[in-house]
Amino acid sequence: MYFRAGRKSAQDVSLSDYIDTGTDGAPLALMDVVSEDADLMEQVANRETVEQMALGAMERLKTECALATSGIAGPGGGTADKPVGTIWIALAYKNEIHTQKLEGDFGREQNVQRTIEMALKMLCERLKG
Repeated sequence: MYFRAGRKSAQDVSLSDYIDTGTDGAPLALMDVVSEDADLMEQVANRETVEQMALGAMERLKTECALATSGIAGPGGGTADKPVGTIWIALAYKNEIHTQKLEGDFGREQNVQRTIEMALKMLCERLKG
């Protein structure tokens, strides 16, 4: 999932706005698993956030695995410390958490696409054993 603070339009869709869990009728959102007290920008695109998101999703959905992503897909929103294209992925599986950091700006669509591909690759590799 990714979270885009502020602007929302039909062309700026965020996969993590809400995900229907189908379990209790309550949607799952980034803020369900990330502290509301901390500065949101500090929580975007870092290892600790995606780890919390993946663990929170596993707990909330009662699954054995979950994927989470957090980053700055672009075109704007980057900072000197976290430039556009900085994206973290976490795979939580049973008692393990694996993370991967992606860097480099290839344009918003490509940044999102490579994040999806890497997340699915991590999941497939883990499930293969």
